[in-house]
Amino acid sequence: MELEKPQYSMTFDDEQGQVVESGTQDLAALTKKVLHSFNPAPEVEDLPDSTVQLPAGLIVDGELFQTAEVRELTGEDEEKLAKARAANNASKIISTLIQCGTVSVGDTKASEKILNSLLQGDLDTLLLGIRRVTFGDEFEVFNIQCSECGEANDVKMKLSDIPMKTLDDPEKRVFTVSLRQGRKATLTLPTGALQLELFKKQYTLAEMNSITLASCVQTFIEANGEEHPCSGLADVKKLGLADRKSLQDFIYNTQPGPRYDEVVAACHACEAEVLVPLSVGLLFRDI
Repeated sequence: MELEKPQYSMTFDDEQGQVVESGTQDLAALTKKVLHSFNPAPEVEDLPDSTVQLPAGLIVDGELFQTAEVRELTGEDEEKLAKARAANNASKIISTLIQCGTVSVGDTKASEKILNSLLQGDLDTLLLGIRRVTFGDEFEVFNIQCSECGEANDVKMKLSDIPMKTLDDPEKRVFTVSLRQGRKATLTLPTGALQLELFKKQYTLAEMNSITLASCVQTFIEANGEEHPCSGLADVKKLGLADRKSLQDFIYNTQPGPRYDEVVAACHACEAEVLVPLSVGLLFRDI
């Protein structure tokens, strides 16, 4: 049995700009008539460039690749994201966004393994690229209270307004940090794999710090030059709070990528600088 097409009725402008009654007709025919009623026909803005410049990049066989290709998210991707949200799993949502929207990194086709090996800052940059080609460069944030005058602000901004940090030497991935009593530690920066681990369940901030340090710290160097590998959580939990803070601060200050916590706008009432709270969820709230 064939289903009867739903019928609709509405008014629109004809080719001469006169308002006419559409009559009752199926949605497809009505849509076609409405589109043809625009004079001149609407112009569709070109999508932004799908090439993303990575602040760190992927190193393959000693060669550095700092560009990636992203694409516009589709209805199929929207369904995948809806399932990830239904599971109430932040890591699943973030990884789904990146895996759906990233085509390649350098000359390498994007895969879960490749994406998880990228530095966290590169993944955050990919998300901005995916957002740009899907919804454009502009976004809005509402009801931001000014700390000076108390006025609530609605601001319209561009993704390019988000400060971006790059690595001074993109090929350098191991760093040495000075600790107390003449000790040192060598470490790398957080990757996508670590980001997924942190989102797996509800950790306290202290637990997240320990997991991050256990993943990033490679070796400890004693004051006498003796070096031994970091054994993971057991070692970083024994570190003094001052040394843990030194390592955490170094990771934050060195990690490349967008600085969401540094986005500011001018208050429309008193023109004071207002901190704009940003998150991936806000930038992709239209999905």
